[in-house]
Amino acid sequence: MWNNHNLIQTYIRPIVGVLIKKNHADKLLQKQKPLAKQIELVKANKKAKVTLYFFSTSDLTETTVKGIFFNKDAGIWETQRFPYPDVIYKLYGTKKEPGLNRNFLTQLQERKIQTINYLFTFNKWEVYKQLAKYEDAAPHLPFTIYYNTPDDLRRMLSLYDKVYLKACQSSLGKGVICISSLAKGGYEYRFYTNKFRVSKVDTFDRLVHEVQKFFKNKGFIIQQAIDLIKIDKSIVDMRAELQRDCDGDIIIAALPVCFSNSNAHITTHATAFQFEYFFLNFMKYSAAEIADFKNRIRDFLKTLYGYIENSYGPSGELSIDIGLDKKGCLWFIECNSVSSKVSFYRAYDRSDISRSYVNILEYAKFLFRNNTMSH
Repeated sequence: MWNNHNLIQTYIRPIVGVLIKKNHADKLLQKQKPLAKQIELVKANKKAKVTLYFFSTSDLTETTVKGIFFNKDAGIWETQRFPYPDVIYKLYGTKKEPGLNRNFLTQLQERKIQTINYLFTFNKWEVYKQLAKYEDAAPHLPFTIYYNTPDDLRRMLSLYDKVYLKACQSSLGKGVICISSLAKGGYEYRFYTNKFRVSKVDTFDRLVHEVQKFFKNKGFIIQQAIDLIKIDKSIVDMRAELQRDCDGDIIIAALPVCFSNSNAHITTHATAFQFEYFFLNFMKYSAAEIADFKNRIRDFLKTLYGYIENSYGPSGELSIDIGLDKKGCLWFIECNSVSSKVSFYRAYDRSDISRSYVNILEYAKFLFRNNTMSH
């Protein structure tokens, strides 16, 4: 297998390296406990038939990668020295990227390694500014400003009864506060830490104090609240799971509709339904109305996908949160470079989930094929 640190084994191409966190790599090897996504990729590879391994940035040497793979004959996860991958798929999202050191990124550039999805996390303010440049996207963006001083918050609360404050980089709903002006004076604010919380303050100065305590020194934006459709006391939005397929075409892998918990300000940590089921049973759309609306959403999402790629480069996977207001208008909420796929798992069948992982590996083959042809 080894000879003077040169790999002499031949591998099925492309070689797909799945980038995971160091603690997830340790869990795989020491406890033999894979995450659901890791299992799905191994299953998907029975169809895609690429060389597949998992690695963290601490597994790199100058010439090889200590990759983790599932040995199906032994039924265990093992390590082996692999060549650097042809294509990388990042399996986790994080606010900071401590593992993505400069040396690693330099290696990718020098070796011309392609990536299926973005290796970074989106900054909400940067994304907003990029999308606002486009005439057909701008009307679908809630009015947004960057917070610099308390006067920014005062101005937004003079314009809107309800606003959202969002950390520029956050996940799982933890960096979001919803503030409402109360009819009798003062403010109510809602946020999520390990559970949903609601508090009230009497004065603007007190509100600013609480906001600054919540965000500490993190940058955040202030955004007009969208008057989203509601079912009972739950707000509703959609998490579009978008991918490029084996031909590089954009497809909607899933479009779950997400309900918030009762009176909650976000739909994270909540219930999800399949798109068609929701609009048939809750909104009472006809089959024809559902088909028309889905086509409208598909066009909207593909347009947004294209604009994101114009700014950040090509990607084979993207999840975009969108909302429908009470007047029937579509709104962009945010996009995610790596999706947790929680709502996808909750709402869709095993076959839909499995197909989405096959798509990821088939897109890797598409990238590799096109790269090989262009050289």
